[in-house]
This record gives sequence, structure tokens and C-alpha cells, in this order.
Amino acid sequence: MPRTGKLSDLIDNYPVQTPLSLEAAFEVLDEADGTGSSGTGTAGDRNNFGVYRKDVLGIPNSVVFSSSTNANLGTVVTSASKEITGDFYMVWPLCVRGDGTPQLCVNNNGEWSASANARHGDTVQVRLTSSGSLSTARTCVLYLPGRIAPFTVTTTSYTLSSSGTIAFLLDPSDAANVTLSGSDITALQDTSGNNRDPAVSSTKPTYVTGGSGINGLSVIRTASGSSYWEMPSSVLTATGSSFTFVGVVRTNNTGTYVAVFDGSGRQLSVFYNSSTGNLKYYGLGGSQADIASANQPLPNSAVGIVSVRCTSAGSGGAIIFSNGDLTGATVTTSSISAEAIRFGDNPSGGGTDSNADYGEWVMFDADIGNTELRKVEGYLAHKWGCSSVLPAMHPYKSVAP
Repeated sequence: MPRTGKLSDLIDNYPVQTPLSLEAAFEVLDEADGTGSSGTGTAGDRNNFGVYRKDVLGIPNSVVFSSSTNANLGTVVTSASKEITGDFYMVWPLCVRGDGTPQLCVNNNGEWSASANARHGDTVQVRLTSSGSLSTARTCVLYLPGRIAPFTVTTTSYTLSSSGTIAFLLDPSDAANVTLSGSDITALQDTSGNNRDPAVSSTKPTYVTGGSGINGLSVIRTASGSSYWEMPSSVLTATGSSFTFVGVVRTNNTGTYVAVFDGSGRQLSVFYNSSTGNLKYYGLGGSQADIASANQPLPNSAVGIVSVRCTSAGSGGAIIFSNGDLTGATVTTSSISAEAIRFGDNPSGGGTDSNADYGEWVMFDADIGNTELRKVEGYLAHKWGCSSVLPAMHPYKSVAP
């Protein structure tokens, strides 16, 4: 049977934190039959009430979140879902406070807010935005009546420069690296410290932000046949006989050979088949190689990662990897000559231009090897929200480096 009495008595005997209104913490029921349908126990009468409680306080059982480590900088990190248990008849108020603009979500319903109500058997998740600094923890706390549940997110100590010397780096997720006229991009900034700023076409690519970007991060959008951005020839010249090139792209095209990026002399060119997702690599004026669909295709309209390791141009070869594939495909290469590489355009004429969204792209001035390449792919995949495309055996599929 429900306990009955005056709400003022309950306030005096309920020494727990209730972030929402006190009445939301209890299931107000009808005094006569406990249904809450009518009578003096309904919400209209706050002096007489009936409420089921497991004990005097009606406190839910503990909720425990596991901490998250190695998070990328400035990204939203979400906890695992946890079940709330206790008295079957209770309605508990929940709220979340702390660092990183925290929010909570009940029953995975997609509605994120600072507070909500929950019953026995409901699930709850919390999320926060990680710090913008390396090796830095942020904590938010979920408050339930009589309980607290902290969730701590610590950022990674890894940076791209941990894997090698960077010859070129473009990261459009940082608005400081992009100059705009309206939504049109008029200039881009190389943040490697080498002042190798990309050029943009006369018909400008556009800057796409927020939910229309990738994983909430801003991107460069090219339009087939009209706009592109271009990595300057000084990058390939500076890298010499070997390099590693990795980046994030989302394509939206039709065609057999659609340019992800292309040089007029095909010093460094990657195309893809929009039907199969297979990549084709033209290696430094040398031979061609296809990435088989049995590996990791680059699906059309999906976010993916393209990686190229040039082991030794002129005497060795280059290896291309699609979405963190652990095998790759090797092509024989010829010597490097200075050539600008266009993204979204097809200057060599061997395929078609691309409608695409470009995220972060980095060029290292040496072949960094597979161990470091996996770290770069893992870092980018978790930052840009596409870790699901990495193969099951990729060392950073589940966690960032």
C-alpha cells in the first residue's frame, strides 16, 4: 500500500538532492486506490498524497559510468547506457552538471538535455565535450535522488606530429584555418608551420558547418566541374623520395573513376568507383593499382579514410589503403616531379570531377610505416566519427591512439 501524509512532512524527511521539483521525484497516487487517476492524491492537491517507496527515502540503486580515456581533443564523448533500478513505482528526477557542457539522454531516445525524469528499468547516458588540451580530464556528474554518478573523459596525449614530421596539414574543423566570403572559401591555411597554404578555384568551394559537416565538424565542399582546393607543388617537392599522405573524405557522385584527388601528371592521384567503393591509385607517374572490394571499400555518400605510403619513389613503390585496410595495394612508382594536387577536380582528364566533403588531410615528409600509419588513421577516424569503417583487426577501431 502507498504511504500517505502531507508533502511538507516528506520534505522534512527527504534529505537528498532533487535537482528538479520535489513533486517530480515521487509518483503521486490516489489515496484510495493508488492509481493517481482522481481524488485527493492527484497532482492538484499537494498536501494529501500517496506515494510508493522502497524505503523511507525511495532512493534508486547506484549508477556507475566507466571513464573514457584517449579521447580526441574537443569532441563529444558519450558514456555507455546504464540501467536505473529501484522501486517500480517511483519517478526519479535526473540532472547532469559539470565540465564540457554535459547532457543526458533517457532510453536512447535521441533527446539530449540537462535534466529528465526516469523510472525503474529506464536507461541513461551522459555526454560531454572533451578538453581542447592534451592529457586533460573533464568530469560531469549525473545526479539522482541520493546518488551521484561521475563520468570522466581524459584526452589523448597523441598528436599527428607524434607519428612523424609533418610537411602539410589542413584541418577545416578549425575556423581559424579558413577565410570566408559568406559561405564561400577564399583562402585556406596550412598549419604544419611550413606556409604551404592551399589554393582554391575561382569558383569557390564552400564551408559547411555543424550537422551538415562530418561528425559535427566543419568541412570543405567541392562541386563537380566547378570548384576544388589544391595542395601546392612545394609539398611533393619537399617530401623527396618518400612520404605518407592520409585524409578524410565523404563523396557523393556517380561514375567509375571519380577523383578523390588528382595531379595533372598523375604524380599522386586516387580515384574511386561510386558503385563498388573500390579505389584506383595512379602512383607517381608509374603503374596503377585497384583496392579490391574484399578489403575496405570507400562507400559512396559515406565518410572514409584514404591513406598512401610512398616507400621510395623511383626505386620502390607506393601502397594505398582504403578505410584502414591492413593489407593495401602496391604500385611501382617513378621519380617525383613538382606538381600541385587538386581535391575534387580531375586535371589529368582520366576520370570525372567530384562532389565531396573534405575533412582533415596530412602529409608526412617520410614513409612513417604501418605502425604509425595505424595511429594516424585511428586518430582521424575517431575525431571525424568514422571508426566504424575500420576493419575489425585495426588496432584503433575501438579506441583512439
